[in-house]
Order: sequence, then C-alpha cells, then structure tokens
Amino acid sequence: MDARSDIYAVGKLIKYIDGSLQHVDTEKVTTPPPILRGGRGVAQISERCCRDNKSDRYQSAAEVLRVLDAPSHKRLKWLIACLLLVVGIVGVCLSPAYRHLHRWAFGYDFRYCGVCYRVLSEEQKTCEAVDYHENSNKLRNNTDVTIESIVRNGDERYTVVSIGDSAFVNKHMLRSLSIPSTVRHIGSSAFRNCVNITALSIPDNVEEIEPNAFCQLKSLASVRYPSSARVVPYFCFHQSALREIDLPEGVTVINQDAFVDCDSLRHVNLPSTLVEIGRGVFFECDNLEQITIPASVKSIGEYCFMCCPHLKRVYNLSPVPQRVVELFDENTDIQVFVPDEALELYRSTTYWKDLNTLPISDYKM
Repeated sequence: MDARSDIYAVGKLIKYIDGSLQHVDTEKVTTPPPILRGGRGVAQISERCCRDNKSDRYQSAAEVLRVLDAPSHKRLKWLIACLLLVVGIVGVCLSPAYRHLHRWAFGYDFRYCGVCYRVLSEEQKTCEAVDYHENSNKLRNNTDVTIESIVRNGDERYTVVSIGDSAFVNKHMLRSLSIPSTVRHIGSSAFRNCVNITALSIPDNVEEIEPNAFCQLKSLASVRYPSSARVVPYFCFHQSALREIDLPEGVTVINQDAFVDCDSLRHVNLPSTLVEIGRGVFFECDNLEQITIPASVKSIGEYCFMCCPHLKRVYNLSPVPQRVVELFDENTDIQVFVPDEALELYRSTTYWKDLNTLPISDYKM
C-alpha cells in the first residue's frame, strides 16, 4: 500500500480533532468543541495530508510526526493519543500510519499479557519488550513474570529478540522474571532498581548487555551470566545484593564499575579468557575476601580493589606484571601471590614492588 494513502487517513484524523473537518469525501462530520482546536498551524498540517495529488502530501507518517512534535502542538499530540486509545480498543485502525501514531503517542506498538512490545522488523517478525504494566489485570496478583518467546498482536506473531532500554526500570512489584532463549540483547537500565527481584533467568543466547542493566537489584543474591556475552558492561551490577558471581568462559572484558558497591559480594570466579578489568570494578565490595586474577589478564584499571576492607589475599596468575597505578587502599596488608618464576619481576615493577608480594608456592590453605 502507498504510504501516502495512509497519510490521507492521518489528515482526516487530525482534522477531526482540530475541528476543521467540514466535508471530506462529501461526508459531513460534526465540528468538535473549540477547546479541541489546534489553530492555523494544525489546519495547514491536516490540509497538506489530504491534498488530492499524492505527491503534494507528506511522504510518510514519520514526516507528519516531526511536524506535530513542535511545542505548539503538544496538546494535539495528547488528544491524538486519547483518540487512538479508543479506536485501538475497537480495532478499526490497523494501517502502518496508525502504528506510527500509536508508537509516537504511547511509546509501544502493542501489549501482550501485560508486557508492552515495539516491533523491530515486520519482515522478520521480531519485537522487543519495552514496558510492563504492573496494574494489568493478568498480572495484578502475579509477581513472577515470564516473557514469552512468541507474542501475538491480533493475527500476527512476533519473536521477542530484545529487552529494550529501561523496559522494567523501577518495577518494585516484580520478584522473579524469566527471559526467553530467543532474546539476544538486553538494553541499558532494563531492570534497574527492581528492588524485590530475587530470581532472574538470563539465557545463554544473550550476546549483548548494555550498561546499568541489573544495577540496584537489592534482593538478587546470585545470577548466571550468559555464556554468549563477551563483555560485562559499565555499572552492570552496581549496588546489587549479589553474594557470588561466576563469569563464564568467553568473557573478555569487565568494564568500569561493573560490581561497584556490591556490599554482599563474597565469591568471584573470573574466566581464563578475561583480558581486561576496568577502573573501579570491585570498588567498595565490603565483604570480598579474596580473588584470583587469571593469567590472561593484561590490564587492571585503577581503584579496582579500593575500599574492600575484608580483602586479604589476591592471586595474580599473570606471568608478566600488569602496568597499574593504584589498586588497593594505602598501607594495605593484602598478600599478593604471584607465579614463583615471576616473583622477582613483580618485586622490581612499579607499584607491585611496594606490596607484600609472595610466591604462590608459599600459600598454605
């Protein structure tokens, strides 16, 4: 279908709301009250939408939305949102133009079992979860939410491949949430401040996780990190209640402040594939007692282990000392165990030489 035909329908909708529609296709429509009228600018927009010559109309719904986004048209935007809610309920508008307007007004394309979704590709029939209505009738008494791998919008079926940015942010009612194996991407702050989540299932197929995705989960004691993800992003678990974390083989980078201020974190297992530990990754992990740095690690950011009062032993398995600036608190009594054959190298390298560096063979369980 020519998108400009849909623009004609958009123009009729705007004219109706603005109160300018007198005769369209010889159909007489009652003029709405003056409070709904948007002024000369809106009348010009609707007039261009409904021109007889298609080439003279706006060429896409997106072009119309850019014009309507002007500050002077904010009232009209909310009026369109209200009308779309009504026509959406009765199912009389299913055109692409309607979808563009619906997304513009509400931020999503459709809802399924209380979760709101945005279509990513009509051709591939994929979508992402972008919001969750805690007061939905189907979820009102259900604090355990499962996102389905296939969701429906009318007769159409879509595969859920992503959790959008801030999709579940501040959803305090949630206690557990299951993500389907079809998901490949989790957006920034997707579950931030879901303070009551105690169980979170992340499938191994997730390849990319954005910053702050799981920060401030103050009831989440453990989580299984996906084996397909190669990076732990910035502030990923910041201020979470994690007591332990086992990062799978394949992870190569832990970015800045990924576990900062995780007061309950005691056990950390780092993979042999790890290459880089960012700045302040374990800063203020009050209960961390020991950690093993794999031989593969080439870079450790500054302040990485500062304000960890219970940290007593660090096992650095790298045969070559990393170039570091400042890792621990001043006057620390931490014991740093290194490979026997690299002991003298550590004891002659800047910063490491000022620590209590010992050969691994001296460590006694």
